This record gives sequence, C-alpha cells and structure tokens, in this order.
Amino acid sequence: MDSILATFFHAHQNQEAWWYKTKITPQKVNHPTNNVLLPSDEAPGDHCLSKLLGIKMEELWQVFFECKLAKKKGKHNIVDKEQIKKFIRDNGLTHVLVDGESNKQPTLRVGLAKNNPSAAEQWRSKKKPPLPLRDVAEKFRADIKEYFDLKDEATRQKERLVTASSSMPSTPSTPSMPSAPSNTSNIPSNTSNTLPSTTPHTLPSTTDSSSSSPRLSKPPTLLDAMDDPSACDETCELERKKKEDDDKRKKAVSAAVGVKTFTEVIDAQQFPTLVAKNTCITSDKDIKAVMRELAKLSKQVKSVDLLEVVHYNDTTTSLVEVPCSAKQSGFKERARRSRWTERGLESMRRFKEEDALVDENDDDDDNNEIAYTNDDAARWLITYLGDSYPKEFVKSAQALDMPIHQGKMDAEYTTAMWSDAGVGVAAQRIIMKYFISHFGYKFTVPEASINKLAVHSVPPIVGTIDYKDTILNFWYKDLVELVTVQIAGEHKNQPEGFSYSSVDLVIGADHGQGSFRAGVKVIYRDLDQSVKATAIYGLGEIECQKDTGDLLALAFLPRLNEALKRIIKYERDGAGKLSTDGTLSVFKKNRGAEGDADPTFYAILDRTERLCPFDTLENSVPIRVFITGDLAFYATILGKEGMDKAHCMWCKLKKAEWQADGHERGVKWTLEELKRVARSLNGGKTENGVKSYPQLDCIELERFIFPVLHVTLGLANRLLKHTIEYADIVVERTPLPIKNARRKQMEAEQKHEESKQDTVIWGRLNGQTLANMLVEHSVLDEEIAVEVDAEERNIAIENAALLKEGITSFKKELTDLKKKKKELSKANAAARAEVVAVEKEEGYCRKPIRKGIEAILAKEWNIKRPSWHGGDILGNECRKLMAFARHVYNDMKVFLLAELDRNEGSLRAKREVSKRCDIIAKCLLLFDGFLSILRTEHKDLTPALIAKAREHATKALAVWRILKLSVTPKAHGSEYHACDQLEFLQGIADFCEDWVEQLHQLGLKNNRRTKGVRDRDRKHGLHAKWEQLSGNRDVQRIKVEVKESRKRKLQHDRGAETAANLLNEKTFHREAALSQDNSQWTGVNRLLTAEEVVIQDEEEWVELNM
Repeated sequence: MDSILATFFHAHQNQEAWWYKTKITPQKVNHPTNNVLLPSDEAPGDHCLSKLLGIKMEELWQVFFECKLAKKKGKHNIVDKEQIKKFIRDNGLTHVLVDGESNKQPTLRVGLAKNNPSAAEQWRSKKKPPLPLRDVAEKFRADIKEYFDLKDEATRQKERLVTASSSMPSTPSTPSMPSAPSNTSNIPSNTSNTLPSTTPHTLPSTTDSSSSSPRLSKPPTLLDAMDDPSACDETCELERKKKEDDDKRKKAVSAAVGVKTFTEVIDAQQFPTLVAKNTCITSDKDIKAVMRELAKLSKQVKSVDLLEVVHYNDTTTSLVEVPCSAKQSGFKERARRSRWTERGLESMRRFKEEDALVDENDDDDDNNEIAYTNDDAARWLITYLGDSYPKEFVKSAQALDMPIHQGKMDAEYTTAMWSDAGVGVAAQRIIMKYFISHFGYKFTVPEASINKLAVHSVPPIVGTIDYKDTILNFWYKDLVELVTVQIAGEHKNQPEGFSYSSVDLVIGADHGQGSFRAGVKVIYRDLDQSVKATAIYGLGEIECQKDTGDLLALAFLPRLNEALKRIIKYERDGAGKLSTDGTLSVFKKNRGAEGDADPTFYAILDRTERLCPFDTLENSVPIRVFITGDLAFYATILGKEGMDKAHCMWCKLKKAEWQADGHERGVKWTLEELKRVARSLNGGKTENGVKSYPQLDCIELERFIFPVLHVTLGLANRLLKHTIEYADIVVERTPLPIKNARRKQMEAEQKHEESKQDTVIWGRLNGQTLANMLVEHSVLDEEIAVEVDAEERNIAIENAALLKEGITSFKKELTDLKKKKKELSKANAAARAEVVAVEKEEGYCRKPIRKGIEAILAKEWNIKRPSWHGGDILGNECRKLMAFARHVYNDMKVFLLAELDRNEGSLRAKREVSKRCDIIAKCLLLFDGFLSILRTEHKDLTPALIAKAREHATKALAVWRILKLSVTPKAHGSEYHACDQLEFLQGIADFCEDWVEQLHQLGLKNNRRTKGVRDRDRKHGLHAKWEQLSGNRDVQRIKVEVKESRKRKLQHDRGAETAANLLNEKTFHREAALSQDNSQWTGVNRLLTAEEVVIQDEEEWVELNM
C-alpha cells in the first residue's frame, strides 16, 4: 500500500502546489435552490486529500491505517504526523510537505511550490485547486481495490487454517499443513503487477482406503522397526516431520489471531496457580489479559495493595504502573495525576517512617543508610541516577537553578568563551569580580595560564606614515616569520605532528570599515588534495579612507614583496604549467649531541638551512602561493591602478574589444611580459592599462584568483539597477517637461554611444595599419640619416613623404572621431544635468516605481537595499536574488504591469516590460548556476561540472548582450578566465575572498575590546595575542563543539525538508534557464531599449492625435 500511495504522489510532483486537509468530517449540505438536504459531502470545501485521491473519507482512513500513517485513540482516528514525515522521506517525496500544529490534524502540500503560501492564505484565495491526473487517479483506485481484495482473501485463508488446525488429528498419518502468512505484508505493495496464482490447500480424505499415496499408508510401528532396520529410519523421519508440522501449525495459529508465542521453554510445575486456572503459559494470549485486568482492579481496590508481591522468602516487591510519555510536559502531568513516582519511592524502601523511632543505627557511611521516608528513597534514586548519568544530572540541576560547580574551565575553554563573546581583559576582570562575590569561587584558570597559549604570537611592527599631509597609523607582520612560527606552535602538541601533503598560502587584502587590511590563509591538504585544516592570520593594517598605490607602497607592499621573494621559487612541469611555488620544511629539535632533547618543532619557508645539524626533518611539502581580493586591488599591485574598469586583469583585451559576441580571445598576460611593458614606459604613458612597474613582481598572474564574491556582487547589482532604471523610464508616469528632458538626454546618449562605436570600429580597421606605418616611417628616418648614396637617400625621402601623408590622413580621421566623441560626451553630460535640474524644478523626487520595487524586495524576499554603496545589496542578498530570480521577477512583473495599467501605458510598453523581466531572471539564474559551480569544493568537482560552468557562463553572457548591457571586466572574466582557472586548479572554492571580508569584522571586534588602550604597541600586541589564541586548534574545536551542543534539538525535520525542497527548486530553475532558447528575444522579437520604447510611444501618440 505504501508504494501505491507514493506512486500517486510522485505522478503529481509537477502539479501546482496545493494544501489538503487529511481529516474532514462528512457533512450534509442544503440544496442551493430548494433547501433539500443532499447526501453527505465526503470532502466539503475542495481541500480534503480524499477528494484529490477520488475516494471516500472512510476509504482514506483504511489507506492511512494500512500505511501506518494513522492510529486509534479511543474511539477517534488520529493522523500520525511523524509517520507521515517518515513516509515522505522513505519514498523521496520532495514535493510533498507536511504542516500543522501539534494539537490539530496535519495538512499536506502536494506539488511544486512557487510562492510558498500558507494553507490558510491559499484556501482564502479564489483559486481552484489543481485537478488530479485522471489516469493516475483511476489506477490508484483500481490498485487499492485489488490490494484490499487480496487482503480479504488472505484473511479467509487464515480462518480456514485455524479451523483445520483445531480439528486435525494428531496421528502421524496426517499430512503436513503449510503455514499461513503471519500478516498481510506478503501481499505485493504494487498490486498492478500480476500475482502468482495460488491453489487453496485441502485436507486429504482419511476414509479413502484405496488411496495409493505413501503418506497415507499405515506408519511403521516399533515392532516393525525391531524386525526391519530400515523401518527404524522411516519412523524417526516421520516423528521429525510430525514435530515440524506441529510447530508450523502453532505459528500459523498464533499469527492468525495476533498472539505471540514464547520462545523459551516454560516449566509448568513452577506455575501451579496459572495451570490450575487453565491459563496459557506458552504465549501471551491469557497473560496480558490477566495483567490488564489486574491493573484495572488495583485502581478500584484501595483496601489491599494488589500489586505487592510476597515471595517465598518473605521478601516483597511491588509492581508500579509507569505511563509512557512523548514529551516532558506529558511526563510531568502523568506523574502528577497517577502519582506513580511516589508509589515507586514507597516500593523502594523496606521500612516505614514509624520504624525510625526504634532504629538505633547511627552509621555515618552513606552506603549503610536506611530509608524510612520517601525523601530518603528519593536521595537514593537521585544519587544512583547522578552516578549513572552524570552529564544529564548536571543539566537537570542547572534547569532547576541549582548549578553544580564542576571545577574550573581550562585555558582552552576559557579562551574560546572570551573570544566568542568578544570580551576584553578589563571586562573579563569585572565579570569575574562579580561572579566571585556572588558564588564564592572562580570558574576560570588564571590569566597567566591563558597567556601561555599565546607565547608564540608574532608581535607586529607598529608605525606611522606621512601621506598627503596626514599622519596615518599602520602595523605589519613579516609573512615568513608569521607563518613559520604559527605552524610550529600549532603542531607542537599534535599527536600526528605535521603530517600534511601540501600547503597553500593565500594572501588577501581589501579596504573597508575605514582601514585597509591584509591577511594570509593557510590551507593544509592531504594526499587527495582535500582540506584537512585551515588557519587565518592578519598581516597588516593601514588606517586610511582610500587604499591608493602610493599609500600601499609606503607602508605595506614592499615588505610583503620582499617576503614573497624569499618564499617563491617556481617549478614547472613538462607542459610548462606551474607545479609548485616553493617548499615548506618542518624540523624537530634534537640536541642529543649536547645532552639536551627538545621536542619542539620549527618550520623553514625561505629555503634557509636548519638551525642545527642534529635536528631531524619531520616533513617537507610543496607549497603554492595565491593572491585574492577584488579587481581594483589586483590592478593596484600590478601597476595598473584605476584601469580595472577598462582592461582585463588576465589578458590584453580592452573593454571595447570584448563587447561583441564571438570576439577573439586575448593574449594572456605573463609576469615577465607585464614587467617588460612596464620597463618600456616613459613620460607617464600607458600601454594596455599598464601605468607603472608592479609592486608585487614575483607572483605569476595565473596565481591571482578569480574574485567570486565581488563578481557576484557586481553582476547581481548591475542587473538589479538596470531593472530599476528601465522601470523608471518606461513605467513611471512623468510630467511632460521631465519627459522632454529625458528624451533629449536619450538622444544625446545614443549619439555618444554611436560615436564610441565608430571609434572602436576605426581602431579595428586601421589601428594596426597606422602602427605599421609609424614603425616603417621611423625606419626610413634612420636610413635617411645614415644613407651615403644620394639616389637611395632620395628614394627613402620620397617614401617617407608618402608615408607621412598617409599617417597624417589617418591621424586626422582618428582625431576627428575623438573630437566628435568628446563633444558628444559633453552634450550627453549636459543633457543628464538638465534632467536632474528639471526633476528638481518639478519637485519630482518621490520615485514611486523605484520604491515599489524596493518594497517587493524587502517585504516579500527580505532583500534590502542599504543607503550606502549606492544602494548595492550585499553578498547574501545577491545570492538570494540570483537563486530565486524567477519568483522575484514574477512579482516585479505583476507590479510593473499593474502600474502600466494604472498609468494607461501602451501595449508595447507592457510587452517589453514582460519580456525584459523574464530575460533578466534567466540571466540571474544562469549566473547563479555558474557561480555555484565555482564554489564547488575540489573533492566534488568533476570534468562534467567544469563543462557545465562554461555552458552557464557562455549562455549568461549571450543573454547579457541581448539586454544590450555593457560587458564589464567582471562579466568578461566570467566568460573566459574563470573557467580556465577552475580547470587548471581543479577548484577555486578554497581560495575565494570571503574570508578577507571577515578580517574587517575581526578588526572592529578587536578595536572594541581595546578601545580603552592608548598605547598602540600594547594595543596591537593584544590583537596579535588574541589572534594566536583564537587560532589555537583546541580553542577552535571547543567553539565548534559548544555550538553544536547548544543547537536546538527540534522534534521535527522541517528545516531539512525545506532546505531539500529549496535546493531541488533552485536546480530545476537553473536547468530550465540553461535549456531555454534565446531566439524568442532576437530578430523581429528583439528587446527594445527604454529609449526606443519611449520614442516609439511618443511617435505613435503624435500620429494618433494629428
């Protein structure tokens, strides 16, 4: 029956989700016209599960009972919510969700959810529930009918077997009876399959003396066996078969009547009373009935304790009826009503309270204590439970506000607590002062014990710099010293020592919260490249408002570059690919020759010699060094400051060169090529975005990680802003002066874009020719200067003149194009300023469409646009917008179309708004799939996933271009370089820059803890110590354990079910976006820009009103 019901639900997994009640009492309803009572409606309101299944409520209960989804409680049928959840999990019904309060019948949601409405909201709406699939419903009803028919037949066979077994003679001539099935579980769950035919067993006639069957012939006797040895074997065989037949018959009878037979051998002589009363002592058939009635009688009889048992040695025991409970509240309530706990305590003690008056036992030994009262017995029981369950005993005492002092927290536990709470030293002392005053003891170890954990912390170099007439504070730690000291300190007490196979160092930096902060992430890997452990340490900080290249060159980057040069020594494989960036060696101190044995570890990262010849090499592993951050940081440290918005970080293409679909891939930058170009610069010129020599000149560009987090922020916010800007122009009802100003600005912007495109096209057609002519002219000038022969010199002069004429012509064309582009740019800027001025003059600042979109994002999806960073949403909101883009943009589309109706918008505007919402949602979903694969861990990454990431990126950029959006460097990097790096490194999730953003939160947290410390050396020294303490392996382990132990122990797994459903839904929408064809938005159906919609609407209005 389970599979029949599950098959029905699986067939409806693509239906629209609807909530159904599992229990509805059939009601008689009035006829709508003549008030005649109609027959009972089995599912009033169209919301009952029985109506979906097409069966009556009575039949639904039978199905529930067969699937163990319901149970009897007195005269009532109760749906078992937990069993329904188990049924959903066991059958993989991800599209089925159960809900409901503990004191009400649960409801079921069947189908694919889109907006996740509640049951009440859905039932109050005017929508009709989806119709069940006719073929599936008919097959379901046919299957359950066949199932119950088979079950009834099996029941009748059991009854025949029971009747036959009771009347069957026990002589050996009786043929063996096949055992009946113990329950109906042998009936196939999918009754649509053909069942094997069965023939009912019949009893052979014992009166037919002519039967030739050997089994009905007279069995050999003992005398026959004495005369014939072969007869003895036959007699033993018949006896064995008879015993087997008897056992089978007993089991069949027990199974048929639901009785459990004892497997133990029972001696009847030990139970004379039961035997005398004809009570069965080989099964529970009579015993359970006797116990049940005895318990019932004991509640009515108060004069005699019927549950007290006196044994033959005059010792007594008592039977206590203990009710079972599902929750603690029920346990307390049943204990209060039945008083079984008091009865249990009374049964535990042998003496009564009045016996204490004559007892002279005054032994101080607790083990010899005698219980006279329930208090004494309770103390015995509590002591025993505390000894058997010590952790639960402590928790119970705390729940009763009777805390038990278990001893002091050790140094690691204390550090974990103070670090997690962000409590500074001064605050720690104040808290401890009040705690000792109230409770009388100190619950942590002394501060000196905690400080011992940070003896290996690296003190920072603290200083100031004078930058643009401003004194800025900074601190820095040497990278080599920091990593080696931390590795040695962390692995000093590790049982396995330093047992990794490779180590990655990820250098990251970012500006935020008023400071530029840098750090290093150390990743320890196993043989299969899986991550065994990670650690994060701060490298430096500059308190500044903007992180310019000049500022970083003064305070930070030269020191970091020098440390990296000591570490990095690239090695390449046969194919020229980087295989390793250096080596990390870990030694164990061994002063055996000097009579001193020190087990301390130390690490060497910069290829220097070991400290002592007697030190033993524990391990030597390859390392890799990576840089992570945003594109602006990359451009700054590579000598391309300010060029991150116009040039690619990894190839030589410019922004204009990658705009078109199908453009040629650019030549990849290498470190040597970058340095060569930088050396060739003079006079403040730039080439391919290079402005100066790179500040980090020892790391290859392929080690710069694609910034997944910042790309997510950039792409999501660009598409969201485009949506709002488009709606502002097309949907919003604007006054005529503003509309005219916007139209002029649109025309100016369109002309400016056309001029930029003309310049790009000219460069593609003539740029290389002009460059060759300039080189050739330079060569001719050199020949003219050194040529002796007059004739050849004159030829060179003529050629130079012709070249100069061509060069002049080309330069004039290019100059005119640039001049025109500059003039149109000024005109566009002036038009924009005019729009702002007119809007201000008209008082047009309410922006109702923008506010409506922001309200949908905030209220419906909890995506809130902040007031800083230009309203850019943050990382979690970006991921949510991408994952649920289809639903979010459906809501936006409904809102915008309603506004167009209210503002009497054109059919063209409505059509274009609908199309644009759909395609933006698709673009977000494609980027969501692409970015999720980039965050896949190394162990889960496969070639198929890498190929899928390329497909997602390619189709996302195709949609991006359909929207006529400018392809940014982040979008260009997504199209090509991200997947190349993903394939080369076999995963970049471990190197993403998310942890760099966390440095700002840690920095603010430490600053709050030391806001009262004026000495900057001491302040940053404390920060270094706390960093060492929080990075301690034992401290990190304790934090994780405490977090897991304090999680709420939920009675249901609704969260896991919801997460699984959301994951399935996201995957479904991603795959749908990937398979959707883009041709519906190209050609004659191409998208119109906002400017085109406005202009065409105005032209149409003019034509209609002429």
